[in-house]
Amino acid sequence: MDRLINYGAEIQSGKKQRPLLIYGSTGTGKTAAAHAFAYSNGFEIIEFDASDYRDAETLQKRLLPATTSRNLFGSKIIVIFDEIDEISARFDKGLEGILTKLFKE
Repeated sequence: MDRLINYGAEIQSGKKQRPLLIYGSTGTGKTAAAHAFAYSNGFEIIEFDASDYRDAETLQKRLLPATTSRNLFGSKIIVIFDEIDEISARFDKGLEGILTKLFKE
């Protein structure tokens, strides 16, 4: 939790940060921590449950426009991928390209 608090403090000070991955066992509060972080640091939340997407193209059609339009208006956003570990190997290849593009923007 200290790492998450420090991460938020660095963002608030204007320091650009790399994406943060929160991982752990089911039911340990990862999603709740991400929501608390977003709320306390003034982020808008874009949340995706990986189990709702069967292919990378469908996810890309929702994710990239949502993040781009919010960035155009100067909003700070946080993207939460819940259950990302359930994505199949076939989907992972497409997802890697989408995430790379997202993180560069």
